[in-house]
Amino acid sequence: MQLQALPVTRPADLQVSWRISRTACGPFERNEAVDTGKPLADALGEVIFVGMVTTRPSLLERVRDKDDDDSWREFFAIYEPFLTSVARRFGLNDTQAAEAVAEVLVICVQKLPEFQYSRQRGRFRGWLKTVTQRVVIGQWRRTQRGINEVPLRGEIEPSASDEVWDDWDRAHREHIVSLVLSEVRDSVRGRTWDCFDLHILQRKPAPEVAEELRLTVNAVYANASRVLQRVRTRCLELDEELSDD
Repeated sequence: MQLQALPVTRPADLQVSWRISRTACGPFERNEAVDTGKPLADALGEVIFVGMVTTRPSLLERVRDKDDDDSWREFFAIYEPFLTSVARRFGLNDTQAAEAVAEVLVICVQKLPEFQYSRQRGRFRGWLKTVTQRVVIGQWRRTQRGINEVPLRGEIEPSASDEVWDDWDRAHREHIVSLVLSEVRDSVRGRTWDCFDLHILQRKPAPEVAEELRLTVNAVYANASRVLQRVRTRCLELDEELSDD
């Protein structure tokens, strides 16, 4: 895969409740919408074999193939805006951030085909943090030396430095989940998403949502659960979970 400028679609800003991994979706966990006028058991029986969500190989597994251009394009589209945000928060300007992000992505292209995932050794986001931290700080130091025209000793990093790296895991999770929510929202029908949005994200009681959308309470539970399962599945494909682990 040759690293090149690729179009990036940034997810819409979404108001997200980060408690969605712990939110009860009713007395069942099914992942397909139901006919809103039928009893729950009958409706679920009809949808068990209709479009059940399956997990694709994770993105990290797919980019082990350097020739899988589609997966690498997806990887760049996900991580270019995230890494740019990190670099800018650290204190780099647009040009410096772009150079740092390009360097990190080159390292990813070189190293990810050999990347061995292990929970004991840490998640991918931990490895990416280490690489990004080294590259971004290196870029900042080179910039400071250029400004001062003499080698600096004991350079003081920007005041935001510790906050940026301490906040890495939360920022990574929010970026992935926001992207996934935007993606899933575009893939489901309106009232199915509305059930999830109102009941899970906005935490409205199911009876209230049912009255607002003119659905049965069971339909609200079923539709919300369906979307939540899709969100969880897609997050796992991107090596992220909704919990804080």
